[in-house]
Amino acid sequence: MKTILFPYDFDDVSDRTLGFASSLAKKLGAAITLVHVSEVKVYGPHKEPFPAPDVFEQLAASASEALTKIVDASKDVPMNFVVRRGVPWEAIRDEAASGKYDLVVIGSHSRRGLAGAFLGSVAERVVHSAKIPTLVVPSA
Repeated sequence: MKTILFPYDFDDVSDRTLGFASSLAKKLGAAITLVHVSEVKVYGPHKEPFPAPDVFEQLAASASEALTKIVDASKDVPMNFVVRRGVPWEAIRDEAASGKYDLVVIGSHSRRGLAGAFLGSVAERVVHSAKIPTLVVPSA
């Protein structure tokens, strides 16, 4: 395993899980690619979503700036990043399928009950759809 894809969404779970992924990558001699996905939907008068390119460009620039700081701070593990647009689990699945990665390491928010039933889980959807091994790290 030489390349790890790590979905990163700037929350506490991502921060804690990145520490785990970095330790794993260091032991394996692997590199990490952080992937951040922005899901931007703007609804028109007919309640149909349409893309909002200006909003995405602003979000992508902000995410790239923040991810650059994380990558630059990584001393022990080679890191880079990509920023994608779309439904998070689909964009992660598609990036994982690009052939560049050996493993996905993803944090889980461990939603249960109604929140889990209605919101679903990005991690769960990635596990069920990714064509490469996926390691889920629980938040607690």
